[in-house]
Amino acid sequence: MALSVDPSDPECVAQVTVYQYGQGGAVVGSWLATSIRVRVQNNSDVVLRRVMAYITKIERLMPNAAWEETSSPDTQLIWVGDTPEVEIPASSAKYVNLLHIDQKDNRLGVWQRQLPSSLEDFLRYGGRYRFTVLVLAQDVSIQMRILVDWQGQWDKLEVFSEP
Repeated sequence: MALSVDPSDPECVAQVTVYQYGQGGAVVGSWLATSIRVRVQNNSDVVLRRVMAYITKIERLMPNAAWEETSSPDTQLIWVGDTPEVEIPASSAKYVNLLHIDQKDNRLGVWQRQLPSSLEDFLRYGGRYRFTVLVLAQDVSIQMRILVDWQGQWDKLEVFSEP
């Protein structure tokens, strides 16, 4: 299994439309958002079952060049397709939603997850953030760190994978 975030991959940094639904399921509003996703590649010749992903650490770069870590608990991520776990066929890939920045709210968040208020405050301002992502499947686990340089606007950010 391999993890990657490639800013040139339109699935890793995607501009998406978010819909607001009213009574009876009718669309009553819509706006744009930026979704940052991690590509999870199954490099084996067997199906990976019950694959789950978590943010295990969130850090913010401080003016003194030190990383400040939140005390937030692990956050389970949702896969593209809105499920908490997936199956990844042999030699194929799936994407898991890492961050979501709505044009309407203009703040860093996690797709379909209510964040604790302390974490919302931690992510409130533009700056450089580091997210450690852990992906688990059967007897396999892998993690990577992803840097997000967010300039305080829903569509103004850069994403890097940390070596």
